[in-house]
Amino acid sequence: MNPNIILSLPAVLVDFYRRQEVIVLDVRRPSEFIQAHIDQACNIPYEDIPLFLNEIRAWEKAVITCSANGFRAERAADFLNSQNIPAVNGGQWQKLRELLL
Repeated sequence: MNPNIILSLPAVLVDFYRRQEVIVLDVRRPSEFIQAHIDQACNIPYEDIPLFLNEIRAWEKAVITCSANGFRAERAADFLNSQNIPAVNGGQWQKLRELLL
């Protein structure tokens, strides 16, 4: 994981995603995720993230969070960053999916 990666530019996010250098973490509930989601996204509900910190660290990649309206994604990215896991809020999963296609 390169701590010098700047994840604020959409074009950079898309490039990292396509090169599989970031993980998309969908923080919606499983019932929401199963209906539709971004290909290759991981699903860990926002409330469960603290239980999966070791697993997320083991990915050794930066994380793009997404959720239904972006609120949980923002909170998840803030929490992950506070735990020294590089993360950026990808916002609403549908908009992020369009960006990544």
